[in-house]
Amino acid sequence: MSEHDQREDYDDKPDRGRLASKEIVAWPASVMWVLGLMQCVFTQVGLVFLACMFVAEGLDAGKSFGEIWQTAFSEEAEVLTLLAWPIVTACAVLVMQGANDLRRFRRYPLVIASVVLTFLSIPFIYLGVLGIPLSIWLALLLLRRDVRARFEAVACGNIVNHSGEESNARSTNAT
Repeated sequence: MSEHDQREDYDDKPDRGRLASKEIVAWPASVMWVLGLMQCVFTQVGLVFLACMFVAEGLDAGKSFGEIWQTAFSEEAEVLTLLAWPIVTACAVLVMQGANDLRRFRRYPLVIASVVLTFLSIPFIYLGVLGIPLSIWLALLLLRRDVRARFEAVACGNIVNHSGEESNARSTNAT
């Protein structure tokens, strides 16, 4: 008999064969979702506030609503604000979708894009105080081998996601 004891091999490859648990990403994904929601809400409230200020300024000057409307599209700042509004709203929704996909270990590239958007804190840079450290933590979390392996396993349909649905259509079409 050999004198090798397998119990001593516990630290040889600590992540081999283990997939990341859902708990490891649950809290950061939740914070990411809340930051995305805050960005979305602040965007909508900010646009309404700017519109109210613009209308109030026009009414104080004695303009009619038609004149205020024409003035809104003749000034560059207002036009740029109206053009940027759907883009920054889409960024906030993308961050929220990426957080949901992170919880389910789905769509790794979308999750990476959402982490980058969280880092940029568009449009409210003041949320960068929370977003930048969170995005660095998420980036380090997404670089872990066990987390990437769980994303790959879900993408291949080898494991079922937490909602109980099959994560890949190929596994349901094979039957």
